[in-house]
Amino acid sequence: MRFTRAIPCLLPLLVALLALALPAPAAADPPTRIPQEPDSGWVSDGCGFPVQVDIAGAGPGFVLAFAGEGERAHFVAPGAMVTLTNVATGAALRLNAAGPAHLAIAADGSGAVVGVGTWLMEPADPVGGEPGIFALRGRLVGTVVDGEVTAWTFTGSRTDLCPALAS
Repeated sequence: MRFTRAIPCLLPLLVALLALALPAPAAADPPTRIPQEPDSGWVSDGCGFPVQVDIAGAGPGFVLAFAGEGERAHFVAPGAMVTLTNVATGAALRLNAAGPAHLAIAADGSGAVVGVGTWLMEPADPVGGEPGIFALRGRLVGTVVDGEVTAWTFTGSRTDLCPALAS
């Protein structure tokens, strides 16, 4: 059940990326660098009113994919800044949401995705499930079963941004 969106890239998208059959190079080969353009310009309904989500930054993010026993990847989005705008009132917030994240998937599809630093999650809190747009700063861990994130845990600070965007 997908109920969260991570900025600047969907963490479940990283899971899906690694589910693809990447060629298995020798253990000494360097990781594959995969450019990732930010998923920008959508409207979230997490606050109960439309919020435009725009992402800008120092450059596109990228994934470093490591092949071998199972799959591993690191997602990096240097300088990713998100602007949230209440479509009806024009109230806006700008914040850092650069991540990064690490993903490790075993051959059987089990594993974990770990996001540290700053993240934006919508349309619901990934742990509690309550609707909103949340700024997270800390460590977010997703349990992966059969290639899908099934549960999240979080340690750090969490702020619901909807009240600030409501006016």
